[in-house]
Amino acid sequence: MCEILRYNMGRYLIVIDDIWDIKHWEVIRCALADNHYENRVITTTRDRDVARKVGGAYELKPLPDETSKILFFGRIFGINNDCPDDLVEVSETLLKKCGGVPLAIITIAGLLASREGNKREWNKLCDSIGSGLDNSPDVKKMRKILALSYHHLPIHLKTCLLYLSIFPEDYIIQGDRLIWRWICEGFVNGVQDEDLFELGESYLTELINRGLIQAVDSYMYVRTMDCRVHDLVLEFISSISIEENFCTVLHDKKGKSAAITSKVRRLFLQLQDAEMPQGRLILSHMRSLTMSGYWADKMPPLSFFPRLRVLDLEGCYLLDQRNKLLEHVGSLCQLRYLALGHTYLGELLLPIQIGQLKNLICLRGGHLFNTKFRPGVVRELECLQELSMISLSKSPHVAKELRHLTKLRVLGISFEDMPDESLKGWLLESLGHLKNLQSLIVRGSFGLVSWDFLGEGWTSPPRNLRRFGSSFASFSYLPSWISPSNLRELSIIEISLDNLRQEDLDILGSFPSLQSLRLSGYKNIWDEKREQWPVISAGTFPCLRECQLGVLPTGGNMFAPGAMPKVQRLTFDCYIEDVFSLGLAILPSLRDSLGLENLPSLQDLHVFFSEFTDGSVTREANDKAEAAIRCAADNHPNRPTLQLRRTFYPSWWSNSGSP
Repeated sequence: MCEILRYNMGRYLIVIDDIWDIKHWEVIRCALADNHYENRVITTTRDRDVARKVGGAYELKPLPDETSKILFFGRIFGINNDCPDDLVEVSETLLKKCGGVPLAIITIAGLLASREGNKREWNKLCDSIGSGLDNSPDVKKMRKILALSYHHLPIHLKTCLLYLSIFPEDYIIQGDRLIWRWICEGFVNGVQDEDLFELGESYLTELINRGLIQAVDSYMYVRTMDCRVHDLVLEFISSISIEENFCTVLHDKKGKSAAITSKVRRLFLQLQDAEMPQGRLILSHMRSLTMSGYWADKMPPLSFFPRLRVLDLEGCYLLDQRNKLLEHVGSLCQLRYLALGHTYLGELLLPIQIGQLKNLICLRGGHLFNTKFRPGVVRELECLQELSMISLSKSPHVAKELRHLTKLRVLGISFEDMPDESLKGWLLESLGHLKNLQSLIVRGSFGLVSWDFLGEGWTSPPRNLRRFGSSFASFSYLPSWISPSNLRELSIIEISLDNLRQEDLDILGSFPSLQSLRLSGYKNIWDEKREQWPVISAGTFPCLRECQLGVLPTGGNMFAPGAMPKVQRLTFDCYIEDVFSLGLAILPSLRDSLGLENLPSLQDLHVFFSEFTDGSVTREANDKAEAAIRCAADNHPNRPTLQLRRTFYPSWWSNSGSP
């Protein structure tokens, strides 16, 4: 594969965020060309000495009053900023205490948002802040704000927030991973028959709404929201965690923990070259172990941790001793969460003792399709609610055993080659028993052709299915079971179709809860009856927030007025093969109306071209297409953020088994 990037060597403006060490700047500086075009490089840091050495500091001033009000009231009352008259005075006092510091404003606003405009509660909060940030936006005073927000949390949210101190700075935390770990640690307790995962989602949402953690907006509608912790918040909750011996974090050769000689409850290890200080740690009471890096083979036997509930190796690369690492996993009778990391080379054959983990709720297999199960193991795990990603090509007997996992709500399976008829039959029969299934992800490998056996044979999907995703193989047509009459709760669809018809788009557009659509494929997208390409009709996709399509609209509006009223992110991921198939046909020109003006909520527009040609698509045609896309984005009332990318591959690549 070869990628040709056109790079403009003219003037540039570059922003480099959060530099902690002058050595890092010196390395970065070497890559910045001085071509006498009066370029600008902006750096940010919280270290004044670094700022001075980089080239002079501009200390950010607090937000002005009007901007502070917009941020404060918008966080509480929404975009209209409608503050009731009886709260204006106390709001102004609170804003003064925040001192124009954005984090303080967001934190206080998040706290007030949960109090539903109760003037008495607002005044009580205002009085408890004291001097707050009256004098300066000092970090120590910021901690008072954070401490106040923390101490006003209900006890269950305090515990869930402290749990985030396990993860390192700037770490993007997968929302579903976090919630399952909360559940398995016993932090999410609902009433009888209450869905614990949904309850955990509400915990995560509340912490985000209170401004204590930040949602990560990439793929935010594809799964439970990912998140990260602001550095100041992480510092604050880490200090509490150390004081209360809530968790122990070791991430360098020296280690980092004030409670290193006490009993360890939860341990996060990110040591690359050092041995774990076993002599100084009492591990027999440990409930959670999270490891990251290449050194998992240095761990003592799992029998040292009899009370372990969470074993998370998701960030590990398991080397030569990987089978030995799990040798005593059967002794962990309380284990409820097991995540396996990257299998570096070869296959990871799980021991038969895995079947002894009767309390296991969540089992996440390793990447690269290298995890294998012995026969009879999976059927014993009747408490499982998540099982992913499991290769049915490596362990075909698992397809037959899945029928015993009637509590399963998340299933991820993969194939490295086309399954034979018996494997297809076992899988379809097992799926018929999984009435609680809410998410099904099916992945293939290069060379797979069709998922049609799943489209034709699965006639009664579970009615509560919320997510269906497939990749690296396609359906010939939209499966008949994907319809609103069968699946009222379906909110996420990721699917590839060989033939895209108008009726398919109309069916997909009629799902009442659909929020994310990823639609690709289309060997045939011409509607012979109407003599046009399919269009997205008015009134369809009423709740869609994120949409990814494999073709650009040309020769007319693909989006009718009234279609996709809530879509915020629109992505076109287009494969260009040659001028006689798709080629120039999918490239718009300036005379085309893309119809983007009919999407009133559009905020982000991404257009990616992957070209597999011998030059049949000229540079002029590509330039015109890019110009048309930029023109459409510029003319949109929202001026959406635009990202354009073009990647070139030699023509033989598209015929070599790659997508």
